[in-house]
Amino acid sequence: MAQGGAAAVLTAGALWLGVAAPTYADPLSANPLQMPDSGLTIDAGGAVRLRPTHLGADIYTADFVPYLDGQWGRDLHFSIDDGVQYTAIRSGRLSFGPDVEYRQPYTDGLAPRVRRTANAVEAGAFAKVDLTYAELEMRVRKAINGYGGYSGDITLDTAVPLAPKWTLGLDARFGWADRRFAASQFGQATSIVGDYFSIGAQAALIYQWKPKTRIVASFSDDQILRPSRPISGATTRNTATLLVAVTHRFHW
Repeated sequence: MAQGGAAAVLTAGALWLGVAAPTYADPLSANPLQMPDSGLTIDAGGAVRLRPTHLGADIYTADFVPYLDGQWGRDLHFSIDDGVQYTAIRSGRLSFGPDVEYRQPYTDGLAPRVRRTANAVEAGAFAKVDLTYAELEMRVRKAINGYGGYSGDITLDTAVPLAPKWTLGLDARFGWADRRFAASQFGQATSIVGDYFSIGAQAALIYQWKPKTRIVASFSDDQILRPSRPISGATTRNTATLLVAVTHRFHW
């Protein structure tokens, strides 16, 4: 249920909580969201979410979604939001590896004859750069099923300590997908649709309620830049999501 990147507005996730933000250089201001480099760590919980009923809708619905984000050792990371990533190569501040993600679109409330975007598994690779106070990540993926085409995104994440128990997570993203991907989403010929572009941002206010328990309030917004016209029957290109979550950390 990945939420960032070229298909950001197609996701049912929007659960990024700033968990994987980079470490800080000053150990006295160490990021409390950072997972340890050894053992198995899992952050689990649930969230109440307010999101559009479907892509392009100006009608919103509330639902409950699970939250799961984990790390095994230093190199294997998995979550509902980002799928599974394995860091195969590290070189200084750079890291690289494969990733697999599952995308599930918003399709509630669509008219009977409107094309529904299929769920899909995407496989590809990622590259990350540790900027000390932020992390820059690039991903490129290919859909294995559900629809055709390639997609990619560039995301900048950071976590800003506000007070001893308060952290502000910030995320900005730019997404791209080729015209085969766009045509499968919008049901038109590739010569008409062209490539797909989107931009988005997210802010998450994180309160460390107990040593292993957090309360998170998050707001995200994504815009389709191209195709310039919304999909058939859509009244907006805006996909805003409000989410309140509670998570607890387990470590073995």
